[in-house]
Parts: sequence; structure tokens; C-alpha cells
Amino acid sequence: MIRKLQLISIFAIGQFSYGQLQINTATETPNALALNVFQGPGVILSNVMYNGSVANANAITDQVGQFTNGNTTNLGLDNGVIMSTGKATVAIGPNNVGSSSLVTSTPTPGDPDLAMLSTNAIYNKSALEFDFVPQGTQLSFDFVFASEEYPEFANSQWNDVMGFFISGPGLSGPYSNNSTNIALILPSTTPISINNLNNGTQNAGPCEYCLFYVNNGTGATPNVNNTIQYDGFTTVMSAKAQLIPGETYHLKIAIANAGDNSYDSALFLKANDLGGLSTSEFNAANNIWLSYPEKETLLVQAGKQKQLQSITLFDLSGKKISEKGNIFSDHTIINLSALPKGIYAAEVMTVDNLKINKKIIVQ
Repeated sequence: MIRKLQLISIFAIGQFSYGQLQINTATETPNALALNVFQGPGVILSNVMYNGSVANANAITDQVGQFTNGNTTNLGLDNGVIMSTGKATVAIGPNNVGSSSLVTSTPTPGDPDLAMLSTNAIYNKSALEFDFVPQGTQLSFDFVFASEEYPEFANSQWNDVMGFFISGPGLSGPYSNNSTNIALILPSTTPISINNLNNGTQNAGPCEYCLFYVNNGTGATPNVNNTIQYDGFTTVMSAKAQLIPGETYHLKIAIANAGDNSYDSALFLKANDLGGLSTSEFNAANNIWLSYPEKETLLVQAGKQKQLQSITLFDLSGKKISEKGNIFSDHTIINLSALPKGIYAAEVMTVDNLKINKKIIVQ
């Protein structure tokens, strides 16, 4: 069966912006983006490959680029790396087409790991992989999965696939090199996919982890979102793995069309966020750590020899929601129970005037 496809007319230049979100695929190779944009504290990257080769990693591709100005959209991420099943510039809004695709100039079919997550053939993959050595005990990074397959092809045979396949000491899984997939709907062990995370074919249920789903419209007037083209995407998700410090691991971040080359999907990876930290290393770095020890509770901890001065919460429009001042401690707990579900910004100020801005999610 072949689906009808409406092609969106976009001049396929390397750097293109419409309104707020900006995508640049013209100046940085996948290797440079991995090392200079995605890599964060506590990991050392090497041997970067794209779609199976070092040569591809050192060549410009229209499927991988840097996104910026995400803070002016409903994406939940400010800037970072975008990986798309087609040309990454299709991500730029407005969402005026419900089935937009821009086929890459270098299509690469097939992937043994993604194939294990689908019953269909794999097309137009985008796979970034590398070796890394963690300095801490936990790998962590934030991301958003987006797709034009939402919402109408939820729970259908067209289920574009993605995965984060990690292998190395202490890990064991069914994928290549004995790797395991850490692209999960935490705290469950359910893989992230259109069929596993959606709110039905008309954004009206039945709900499948739909607390983590953002309805971005259908591309049909008057239901137009001016910032991002994809009809739906996840809230900001986290990938995590427990590791052995100083050992060498391999990570493959991959996404692909399944069943056909229509309706693009993409991954947005948060900038400077691929990190391997432990609690002690975090303290030594004099940073700020936010965690959720209990439901509707935010724990804010300051690094070594730091004291917190104030915590201020803002909504995505910049409106101040709450403020807690005169803390004068290295930690504090914020009750989130009065806040509606959604994404907020936390501004953390220490006594010595260190200011850190973090995104938090109330579920």
C-alpha cells in the first residue's frame, strides 16, 4: 500500500529559517557536531561514524545539523543537534502541511538494530555512532523525538523507528555488539516509538503514555503551529545508562523511516548534554543538580562549597510562577504539586552569584 504524500515546497538550502526555529546543515559535519555541540562534561568521544563510516562523519550531510532558537518554540530544547530521516530543514515551521517530507540527497537504507524494532523495511536512516570513555558512573542526555507520522498513523504499520544502542563492559542486550537500547519511556522499559507513545489517530485517545506527547497540530488551517513543522513530538525525554568509569563504550544514535520514505521523523539532541557524571564529580564541578526524588517534588543541590541563594520558576512565556529566596543552604526542596503539567524554567542563584537556568518538567 502506498500512502498519498503532499510535498512541501521548501528551498533546500543548507541554512534556512522560518520565524523562530533555525536549522543549519551547511557548515558542520556529523563529527564536528558530535564533538563540539553534543558532547558534554564527563565523557571523551572518539571514532565518530555516520551511517556506518568515518568518511560519512567527516562530510556535510543534509540529514544532520545544528538547531538553535528552540527556546522560542514549544520544543522544550533551546539548541543542539538534529538528526532527520530526510532533510533536516523540514523541521522549520509553520506546521502548514500534515505530511511533509524532503527526501535526503544521500538515502541510506537498512540497519540491523532498527530492523529489530520494526516489522517493515528500514529506509533513509540517520545513524551517528562513536566510542566514548565516561569519567562517571552514569551516562545521561536529553532529547525529543518528532514525526509527521503523528497523529494519523499511530498504531499502524508505518511506525518510524529510533534507538540508542549502547555496548560495553557491564552491559548486555540483543542488538549488535551485545548492545542494549536505552531509548525508553522512563521509568518504564518500553521503547520510544510512535506506536508506543501517542494520543490516538486524532489526538483524542486512547492515550498511550500521552503525558509525554505534544500535539503540534495537523498542518490543516486554522490548526497551524508557527514554530515547528512536525505534527507531534515527545516532551523532553532522558536516556540513561549505568557505566563503569574509565572503560570504553560504544553508542549508536539512530532513526529511520519504516515501510516507506514518506512523512519525515527527527531526533533533537540537547546541546552539550552527553555526559557521564557521578554525584561526587558533580560536586567537584561546582555545578547545580536538579532531581525528582518524589512525585511533584524538585530537589535542588549546589556543588561543593556552594550555597543556594534563591530558586525562581518561570513558565515558557517568561512569566514568574514562584520564587524561594534566602535559602543559604547547599540544597532545598521545591513542591511542584500546585503547578499544572508542563515544561518550566528554573533559575537557580547561588550566594556567590552563580546563575544556572534549567528546564524542569511537571508530569
